[in-house]
Amino acid sequence: MTLTPNWRITDLTRDLSDGYVSKVNYVVEITYEQDGISHVHTNSYEINLGKPETLIPYADLTNDTVAGWIKDLIGAEAVNNIEESLTSTVTEILTPTTGNGLPW
Repeated sequence: MTLTPNWRITDLTRDLSDGYVSKVNYVVEITYEQDGISHVHTNSYEINLGKPETLIPYADLTNDTVAGWIKDLIGAEAVNNIEESLTSTVTEILTPTTGNGLPW
C-alpha cells in the first residue's frame, strides 16, 4: 500500500477589501484501509502569511495554490519532515512494532 500525504486547506482568513489571505488552516492527511475500513489520519496546522506584492484574486485561489504557498514558506525540509512523520505514524498503525497490555 502506498501512503501518500495530502495537503488540504480547511479555512482561510482574508481581508474583505482586497482578498489578501493572511492566515491558513490546513491538514496534512493520509487515507488508508485497515480491515476493510477506510481511515484518515491527519495532523492540523495554522500559518500566517505575509502580504505579497501581487494578489491572486480570492475567487481564483485553489487548494493546490495555497498549499504551494505553505510549502514554499516552510521549506522543503519541513515539508519532508511533516510528511515523513505522518507516514511513520500510519505505518506503525498498520504494522505495529510495539504493544501494550499484560500477559495475564
